[in-house]
Amino acid sequence: MVLKLKAVVIGSVMSVAFGFVAQAQSLPVIEPEPLPEPPEEIGAWYIRGDIAYVVNEDTNVIYNEDVGRLNFGYADVDNTGRIGVGLGRRFGDWFRTDLTLDYMAETSLTGGTIGPCGPATCATVERADVSALSLMLNGYASLGYFEGFSPYLGAGVGFTYLNWDYRGGLGNFSDEDVRFAYALMAGLSYDVNSNWTVDAGYRFLNVPEGNIVDDNAVLNGDIRFENLMSHEVRLGVRYTFGDFFE
Repeated sequence: MVLKLKAVVIGSVMSVAFGFVAQAQSLPVIEPEPLPEPPEEIGAWYIRGDIAYVVNEDTNVIYNEDVGRLNFGYADVDNTGRIGVGLGRRFGDWFRTDLTLDYMAETSLTGGTIGPCGPATCATVERADVSALSLMLNGYASLGYFEGFSPYLGAGVGFTYLNWDYRGGLGNFSDEDVRFAYALMAGLSYDVNSNWTVDAGYRFLNVPEGNIVDDNAVLNGDIRFENLMSHEVRLGVRYTFGDFFE
């Protein structure tokens, strides 16, 4: 009788145990949540190439002798073209920055002086050919992003190397000068795809002052300009490395 009772108890315990096991096996398996991946770095590098038509403003040229100061009666600067390259970084859809190097094709400055020449009045016709190389650090802020189109505003600072070849009534001279420059930009870019972007824009570039001919013994002074300003209509392309929109 006792043995029979033990058998019944053991059987009941085993049935309950097997029931718990079966019930546990039927429960859904809860997988641990994976650790979050570190956020991807925001931004992408790009290279750019640009061409531009340059409308140069007339400038003020000063022949600064030791005995006095003589302004040119006029100083006209011909229009020309630019070509440039750059390396930049894009930060989301709202900001980007780049370092650009532009070459301005040689153009001519034509001017003339009228002033005292002993007891008489003298007039000369002066001409200087100039080319320029500008290294600029620029920043651009987007005004929105609309179906791939992005209007923007920008500004830049840097330096311009000027190569002058001067000839005229005052003499023939060659000189070089490196001057501070600043720029203001506005434009519209369009993302063709995740890598290629086309860009059309305007840039105002100014070299506030500089020497055409530095202090020269023949001139007994120098020839300098005030505000070499240009207005540029620019067209360019940018290639962004990687897939920016992933």
